Amino acid sequence: MNKTCPNYKTCRLVTTVKVMDDNVSKLKYIEHFCKGEGDPWEGCKRFVTKNRYDLCPDFVLPDSTMSPEEILDKFEEEIVNNN
Repeated sequence: MNKTCPNYKTCRLVTTVKVMDDNVSKLKYIEHFCKGEGDPWEGCKRFVTKNRYDLCPDFVLPDSTMSPEEILDKFEEEIVNNN
């Protein structure tokens, strides 16, 4: 039985072009990480980061190699540098 990621309706990868404007790649991510059998989103860095910190920066892609801690550090650094 196919299921959909619990964050699907609010994930900015899905709902905006700010995370990714290449529709072909975006659809591949959605097919691979957002929908399917066996809860494939559990391996999605966007899902993991959102669940851990209740946020997911736009620079994070589902197959990001950064750990959630590294993602948070980079996000905080961007905030400091933009102020």
